[in-house]
Amino acid sequence: MGRKVCRDCGEDKPAEEFYVDRTAADGRRGNCKSCQKAYVRKRYDENPVQNGDRRAIAARYRERHPEAVRAQNIANLRKRRVQMRQTVQDLLGNCCARCGTTENLQLDHMREDGAEHRARLNNNHDLMLREAIASIQSGEGRYQLLCQPHNLEKHWEHKRAEAI
Repeated sequence: MGRKVCRDCGEDKPAEEFYVDRTAADGRRGNCKSCQKAYVRKRYDENPVQNGDRRAIAARYRERHPEAVRAQNIANLRKRRVQMRQTVQDLLGNCCARCGTTENLQLDHMREDGAEHRARLNNNHDLMLREAIASIQSGEGRYQLLCQPHNLEKHWEHKRAEAI
């Protein structure tokens, strides 16, 4: 191969002494391997992220960018809820227990204790979904999937029965 002059140390070295860089005109980095290693070592020593101070940096970032952190937390929460809802639907067969449709599915408490359950968990949807997943996996038979029209129909059947 050829020779090349390092842009950092100025030494003339064999091309093999330079890392491969497919974006460079000659296919090699501009600085030699020893200069590149020294640069990386210096950055490592000067950069607290590389030295395990990630928590302090993350805390500073959260302090300085509360809106961005809040937006990211909300996005993560939504993503987690979608994943948990999908897990519940997968565990319950992805269809309405009454008609078999796969659209507008809702989680239904089979024991008519949904209101008490939601109140006990302060309407925390994450906790409800986690409990539902655990209950379904244990085989308790407490939940079913109903399409929105059948869930509403069940609700009104229950209200009419209470009125009698």
